[in-house]
Amino acid sequence: VKTLVHVMHQIHFDDLFEGLGVAKMLATGGIKHGLTDTLGIVMHWTLMLGILASALNIMGVTVIGGLALQLLAYLPAVLSAMFVMVTGIVMAKFFTSIITLVAKNVHFDEYPIVNTVVKYGIVVFASYLALLQLDLSVGVVKQMLMLLFGAICFGLAVAYGVRKGVDGKGFDLMKMFHV
Repeated sequence: VKTLVHVMHQIHFDDLFEGLGVAKMLATGGIKHGLTDTLGIVMHWTLMLGILASALNIMGVTVIGGLALQLLAYLPAVLSAMFVMVTGIVMAKFFTSIITLVAKNVHFDEYPIVNTVVKYGIVVFASYLALLQLDLSVGVVKQMLMLLFGAICFGLAVAYGVRKGVDGKGFDLMKMFHV
């Protein structure tokens, strides 16, 4: 593992992901190491878990060894879900920059709202795909997204009603609730 981390440092692996803001995301999450060192730590503990599972199986403690092997078998799904999320975040940044570019060229002043909706829409969709990668119950994920969508629609409807009331062009929501 140390050799692989050393090679990754030599090829400047961290610099490849610097433009995507990976170091900033790691720092925000409280991880003090760079991407290369973090991957090295994850590889180290994955190797240790595999060795522990093998040792427990050899000693005849098959229940705990089997549990450790199941955990190791789940690791590719977790890595796949992480890849899907990172790809979704990169796509969200890409599409928001395109929207900003086009909106500024056509003098559309409300582009920050569109950017926010597109960014969070892509991140929610990527989250949905990541949860599917983790083999979570599809029904639960669908219900969660339906509730989230309903809450967003309700919030937008209330915001629209309040705005129409404030502008004087529609019903006054504040008067309706005697506020």
